[in-house]
Amino acid sequence: MKKIFTLCAAVLMSGAAAMAQVDNTFSIVDAEGNVIEDGATITVTEIEDDMFFGPVIHSGLSVRNNTSEDAYCRADINITQISEGTSYQTCIGGACIPAVSTVGLHYSEASQAIPANEVMAFADEWMLIKDYNPITGGTVELAPGSMTATFTLKKLTTPEKFDDETHAPGITGPSVTIRFVNENTTQGIDGVSDAEGKQPVAYYSLDGRRLPVAQKGLNIVKYSDGSTRKVVVK
Repeated sequence: MKKIFTLCAAVLMSGAAAMAQVDNTFSIVDAEGNVIEDGATITVTEIEDDMFFGPVIHSGLSVRNNTSEDAYCRADINITQISEGTSYQTCIGGACIPAVSTVGLHYSEASQAIPANEVMAFADEWMLIKDYNPITGGTVELAPGSMTATFTLKKLTTPEKFDDETHAPGITGPSVTIRFVNENTTQGIDGVSDAEGKQPVAYYSLDGRRLPVAQKGLNIVKYSDGSTRKVVVK
């Protein structure tokens, strides 16, 4: 009887281990290509000046497809803390989450496959501008504080579109917790200069796609002097 009990326990433990196994289709890697261990926590602090969003902090991470076939990746992002007045957005592996500013679980949708044995950037930014009007200009005030979120990659068999209520199931891959920290709480940047009299040279959507002409709604317009401005077309 003891041998039977021991055998059953071993089988159950083996099954539990198999269920807990992380799918290795994808890896999370840093800028040098080093694999971030599943469950690790990293902190990023470097503020960069983005042409579209002003001062931001990027994670600097990417997703690597470890297989010899194209594969669809999405991400479940659990924001546990985010400073008031800031927002975060990402297109992890082409799976986009538009700007969010609230704690909780946010789901991306896989819009494109990551090619076999290729790397695709998180393409993310924690946006630090607080109470800034891009139309009227003025001084950019950077929100102090930090943001913390856990990113869990999911493998999808096909590209899926869904919302927070009806998200597509996926095979669980690696996860990483990222702390975005603004260490310079007093930093300010001069506002965008008045664009009157300057010629527009390019139009972009909010997700950074180049547009042939301005489209209905909110556009990012780049001018001949290098300045940018958000313009609403009705």
